[in-house]
Amino acid sequence: MGFGRRIVAQGRIWSLKFSMRSDGKCHIGFNLSRDSFPAYPMCVIVIEAHEKPGCATPSPALHFTNGSTPDLLLPLGTKYDGGKDPVHIDYYWRMSTDWVMDDNTKYVGSDGTLHVKLVMTLK
Repeated sequence: MGFGRRIVAQGRIWSLKFSMRSDGKCHIGFNLSRDSFPAYPMCVIVIEAHEKPGCATPSPALHFTNGSTPDLLLPLGTKYDGGKDPVHIDYYWRMSTDWVMDDNTKYVGSDGTLHVKLVMTLK
């Protein structure tokens, strides 16, 4: 169960996804669509906290990153010949904090909006 959005950038179709996995936790991730070219992405996904009225200290945003060196990301359905680079068909992170869609969470605004930013650099 989940939801997501497709984004066109750098000549590729990217999918940003939220899903509930069998461990009962929310996961956030991204992948390339089938007709995209492979990439070496450096990625940070940021989920911004909404300020609650009367709160003196702003809540920190959630940050998810795929590491300090990019691995090869292949589009879904691609056959790989076994080169030397580490390979992924997707990146997913288990959200260890509260599920962003829970009632009264600091990550969803009073109007139901969720602000997610995907910052990516390609090698």
